[in-house]
Amino acid sequence: MNLQKIHNHQPSFSLNSYTHPLVSGTKPSLWTNEEKEEEFEDLAPNSVVYQKTLRLVECSMFAAVAGLTYFLSNSLAIENYFGCFFSLPIVISSMRWGVAAGRKTMVATTMLLFVLSGPVKASTYLLLHGLVGLTMGSLWRGSSNGCHGITLNVHASITYMLTAIGLNTIPSMDLMYAIFGIVTGKSDGSLKSLPAKHVDTGMGFERLTSILQGKMSNYDTDVFVPIFDAIQLATGARPYSGKVGSDDADNVDMAYRVVADHIRTLSFAIADGSCPGNEGREYVLRRILRRVVRYGSEVLKAQGGFFNSLVNIVVKVMGDVFPELKQHEAHIRDIIAEEEASFGKTLLKGIEKFKKAAQEVQGKILNGQDAFVLWDTYGFPLDLTQLMAEERGLIVDVQGFNAAMDEARQRSRSQAGGTIVMDADATSALHKRGVGPTDDVFKFTWFQDHGSVIKAIYSGSEFLESASAGNEVGIVLETTSFYAEQGGQIFDTGSLEGTSGSFQVCNVQIYGGFILHLGSFTESSGRFSVGDKVICKVDYDRHKLIAPNHTCTHMLNFALREVLGNHVDQKGSIVLPEKLRYDFSHGKPVHPDHLRKIESIVNEQIDAELDVFSKEASLADAKSINGLRAVFGEVYPDPVRVVSIGRKVEDLLADPGKEEWLSISAELCGGTHITNTREAKAFALLFEEGIAKGIRIITAVTTDVAFKAIELARSLEQEVGDASKTEGSSLEKKVASLRSRVDAAAIPAARKADLRAKISLLLDQVRKAQKKIAEENIQKAVIP
Repeated sequence: MNLQKIHNHQPSFSLNSYTHPLVSGTKPSLWTNEEKEEEFEDLAPNSVVYQKTLRLVECSMFAAVAGLTYFLSNSLAIENYFGCFFSLPIVISSMRWGVAAGRKTMVATTMLLFVLSGPVKASTYLLLHGLVGLTMGSLWRGSSNGCHGITLNVHASITYMLTAIGLNTIPSMDLMYAIFGIVTGKSDGSLKSLPAKHVDTGMGFERLTSILQGKMSNYDTDVFVPIFDAIQLATGARPYSGKVGSDDADNVDMAYRVVADHIRTLSFAIADGSCPGNEGREYVLRRILRRVVRYGSEVLKAQGGFFNSLVNIVVKVMGDVFPELKQHEAHIRDIIAEEEASFGKTLLKGIEKFKKAAQEVQGKILNGQDAFVLWDTYGFPLDLTQLMAEERGLIVDVQGFNAAMDEARQRSRSQAGGTIVMDADATSALHKRGVGPTDDVFKFTWFQDHGSVIKAIYSGSEFLESASAGNEVGIVLETTSFYAEQGGQIFDTGSLEGTSGSFQVCNVQIYGGFILHLGSFTESSGRFSVGDKVICKVDYDRHKLIAPNHTCTHMLNFALREVLGNHVDQKGSIVLPEKLRYDFSHGKPVHPDHLRKIESIVNEQIDAELDVFSKEASLADAKSINGLRAVFGEVYPDPVRVVSIGRKVEDLLADPGKEEWLSISAELCGGTHITNTREAKAFALLFEEGIAKGIRIITAVTTDVAFKAIELARSLEQEVGDASKTEGSSLEKKVASLRSRVDAAAIPAARKADLRAKISLLLDQVRKAQKKIAEENIQKAVIP
């Protein structure tokens, strides 16, 4: 089947002229290339995928039309004006790539309305038409390399509304969409089947509001008008006038819309526990915030700090319905204010850098390296640079930007094998080859070699039948005892031993369930082929340093909540052989006394020699355990693994609501752990610092490294005590030396704070001695 032809050829189908292919057994007229149909079997009318997609479409038609009809008819209270002579009817206006389910949908919707609203509304529904409609079946095409699929659009027209009910007559507008993703586009313009089909759908609250209020634009409703008023008050800009495109010559109305949209987005996201940052969805928040700051500064001529002042109006408009906004208003404002101030420091310099680069452009292309410098040095997200370039009639060299970004990433990579990744096409190819996801349950069994079979060899761009020395590749095994990096825990290293050589594994990653062992051969004659048997040899000396750090991360999580309160949420972690790092939410630095208590709780659990238990459970059962800890926003599998310290998981699941469980550590976790807390030996909390507004990090060590940190602290304490008995110039030299050594020492943070306080007293003693000597010298100088 020629998908490009489908995209270009878009005939309309009506209920009268088109028959559902599943009923008639015939193909739609779109299928005109018989000889190429087998290329995309998923889209053939008789395929399972196609039939399932059509069933989804039909269900969505029913749900969307019935639900909207009932909602709008009740919300508008039309029967109050017209009794049984007017209600919200439904018409299936046109169809493409057809689903001739109109009659079924109308009957089903009528039955639903009869049950929900009574016979009057249901009968009038059948009599009238034109207010709510459906457009079906066009092949929606996203970006050149994005998802495409069948579309469903629910649209509304208030053409039939009379002024008696206080609404203006406006054209049709979309209320809801559903895209049934089937294919994806490639950069060369071709289309191919998606590895996994899906549905993307949404219906806007603002759209419904504009229908109810009879407004042409979402921004003319009372959802946005109060925010626009607050923006004008905060910036002194001219009032919002609703202009778009070329009519909005000064971009002021665009700036109003951007600011209003983004202050709402950021307020809700932060209230839900997120925070602007450098990775993933948190970087999305940082990007839109910086876009706003630039619009405010350049277009609205606002003073620095204007944006966070708008949090109050969002709370006033939305806070009654979303109480979390009221609860976290101060927190939201503080985070936005700090981000705003941070970007404000580089904004003006970045704008000047951009202007200079734009002036040097020969033609219409802004150099990708300049865009990268704006991102790397001044914090300008690429889309912000693209927006600024577009305003000057320029285009950013995105390929050049990506090349500069890749080069920078390559320089920063410290782990070999990091250059090979598997995308969705690669994992889909494995499925089509009949390769199943890697079974890694053996990662929980230590100090045993594990036999497995090579199922695939990947070069980073293609699958190979064999690989030899000199090339870095990724190997997919049927089963493995290696731990792939995930959940904050670093990957295992080791080797794969076969009859044809030894393959050094220096990185292990997981992609769609397939575990990729990255590395190269240690011998020039090494060679592996698909189907070869190998022995997994994990470096357990390294592994046994990682496990206690991971278990102590759980105990640290428990101790933080015990000392600081239940507001503490995990924001990330890094578990390495030499240390652990734990990111958590907390609004201020942790006092040294609290750090001491946190460290003490973890060491008490180590000294108590508590057994560490793990067991898989259904996600629902696991989440019902009182006091269970999980990472905000993390998507967990079902079933999920529960790790508990001091009590069996079976006990927790048997009585999940028990109050006692609040006093133990229980978490959702797929990592590897020690079997008893005594194996951690000791815990030393070395550093506590902030990395973003409301986000703190703790760095700690365990086992022998912790003992060394504790012993070093004792040694320094002894030296400081001895120094206090010294006087004169000797004291001054000792204090200077101790001060620099304590600052650089990897010792428990609470004890470091104590030492600094003692050194500060010694410094005061030195200053007093110096002052006394100076006064004596002055007296000697004035005596004749």
